[in-house]
Amino acid sequence: MEPFIQFNPVALSLLIPALISGGLTVFAFARRSVVGSRVIAFLMLAMCVWSIAYAVELSCLQLDGMMASAAVEYLGIATVPVLWLILTLLYTGREDWVTRRNTILLFVIPAITIVLVATNQWHHLFYSSTSVDASGSFPLLAITRGLWFWVHSAYSYAMLLAATFLLILRLGKPGVVFRNQVIAMLIGMTAPWLASVLYVVFGLMPLGHLDPTPFAFVVTCVVMAWSIFRYRLFDLVPMANDTVVDSINDAVVVLDKKSRIVGFNKAAHTILEISQADIGEPAAIVWKEWPKLLNLSQSNESGTIDTMSSRPDSMRYYEAAAFDVADRYKRVLGKVISLHDITDRKQAGEALRESEERYRTMLEQAADAVFMHDETGRILDVNQKTCHSLGYSREELLSMSIEEIDPEAIKAGKHELWGKILAGEQFTFESRQVRKDGSAIPVEVTLGSVRLPLGAAVLGIVRDITERKQLEKETAKARADFLFAVSHELKTPLFLMTAMMELIKSKPDGERQQQFLAQEETWIRNLARLRLLINNLVDSQRTADLGTQLNRIPTDLASLVRQATEDIDIFAVKQSVTWQLDLDPLPDLPLDPEAIERTLHNLLSNAVKFSSPGGIVQIRLRTQPDSAVLEVEDHGKGIPASEMSHLFQPFARAGGSIKAVIPGTGLGLYVSKILVEAHGGAISLRSEEGVGTTVTVTLPRDDKTEMRRGDRK
Repeated sequence: MEPFIQFNPVALSLLIPALISGGLTVFAFARRSVVGSRVIAFLMLAMCVWSIAYAVELSCLQLDGMMASAAVEYLGIATVPVLWLILTLLYTGREDWVTRRNTILLFVIPAITIVLVATNQWHHLFYSSTSVDASGSFPLLAITRGLWFWVHSAYSYAMLLAATFLLILRLGKPGVVFRNQVIAMLIGMTAPWLASVLYVVFGLMPLGHLDPTPFAFVVTCVVMAWSIFRYRLFDLVPMANDTVVDSINDAVVVLDKKSRIVGFNKAAHTILEISQADIGEPAAIVWKEWPKLLNLSQSNESGTIDTMSSRPDSMRYYEAAAFDVADRYKRVLGKVISLHDITDRKQAGEALRESEERYRTMLEQAADAVFMHDETGRILDVNQKTCHSLGYSREELLSMSIEEIDPEAIKAGKHELWGKILAGEQFTFESRQVRKDGSAIPVEVTLGSVRLPLGAAVLGIVRDITERKQLEKETAKARADFLFAVSHELKTPLFLMTAMMELIKSKPDGERQQQFLAQEETWIRNLARLRLLINNLVDSQRTADLGTQLNRIPTDLASLVRQATEDIDIFAVKQSVTWQLDLDPLPDLPLDPEAIERTLHNLLSNAVKFSSPGGIVQIRLRTQPDSAVLEVEDHGKGIPASEMSHLFQPFARAGGSIKAVIPGTGLGLYVSKILVEAHGGAISLRSEEGVGTTVTVTLPRDDKTEMRRGDRK
């Protein structure tokens, strides 16, 4: 049978633009809150689909496969020009043109094109004829273009021409960063466009019927990636920037490399009394009355200056900052000066400092984090516990608002409580505060009001409840694990026993006894399983705090081991596992026979469960001067070293047992540890993957406590 598809180096090379455009798609969707990012995401996705589908077409050996791939290609081919135009409209500040109606109209021709390509075999409006050109090193799709192909091409080139024209218009406006963005977009758009024109319009086909357009996407993707990461295409949109600079309340002044004023916003005009006549003038002349601001503009430091406003009866305070503007080669192009009015904050701070000594000691001695903020959320004061908890310095916190450390405050509408707090009410709720390193901590917040010289403020007491939340989480998980494991372990034997009972009841009276005897082994095995489970559930509650009741009597440990192997033999026979006992003679030990028997049942049943069919479980009992040492060794798959540290915890199970669906509750080793340690002994485990597991139990030979029934540890 002739193969349907065969990849070749040319087709595989298209994976380069496909991977880059696919990565940019994911990145753009992650930034979808930024204007234009969704359009870029769909544009990159369309290029990715086009590249992948054309790679498949170049790999197809039969005409049907090539035509199917071409139909998929046009999902990208038909939409890319329209997406370029929409992106350009958004980028150049023409958002009003991108209405839902206009968008739908723009995609009418592409939609018709996609449908006609997919159904071309019935009407031949797009391709008059198609065939396979096998003259080259690999087959290519040879086409004769139909009427609608030229309609589609004319429409696509018109879209790209309009986008190019808009970008060229933007290129003439100021802004080095924006100019570089525009150049990058022009290169990314025109590279595949020129390749397409040369191929489609002028018929330049040096490689036969191989379309060079998708290969030009390498240039597009690389340039777009460079523009996004180097020139912050998602962060700086020129028309939006022009609007933002004039809309902010802070004064902003731009100086060139020679400290001449080259731009300012409306706030700077009001505060600094700068006019258009000052454009091009040195800052030293314009700011004669602002010596501190002039000094600040000549350094990279930020600071605070104060000055009298135009009204002589009031003083306004401003926080001024200066920073350099550099190009991509880190060459300084100029400087930006900003002034922020901090009069209200400074006055509030002065008022607070008047009474600071009265409450500072109380705040610093508080065990919890304490903060105060005004009705706008601006933080007025904090104690050192708050700084330590959040990782900020006190100065940093005093320049922040409560929303910056508690982003859920606005979402939860907590500011709506302001009126009630002023009326004397208190509120306690849980929230999450964000530390300086970006991590979030769960907290319990109590809010009340406090009276200050300038009015009332919110007093908050914050308690870190990380440990409490972690405990609640662990408790909930342990409860869920416990219920799941117990229900599973109870359900299986009960189901089997119920099924057998129904089977026996269905038999005639004369056959019931015979049927019961036939199922006797299964009954015994499941009853033993239930007994072991119930004993473990009871023993798991006997923690060191509650006490473990032991009835110690002189006990032959070797006999207990032999009896335990007989008890568990019902499971061993099913697994074809045999016992290998090596028991030294021992004097009687002061033990609780039932507790040690349950321990042995747990250890031996685990060894059987984890042994391979036909395996051997070795049991060794050795005498030491002051102790008896029991070892239970299996030759199963073993346990990874990373899991061994938690196996003696309740509900802990090895990952291999879960994957292999080996039954168990994760209580066996935990219960065994409780019972062994209640005797003053110790239990340990060593294991090696692929070799097996050995559990070692050490029991003291001389009991220090009185050996009587009912003694408690």
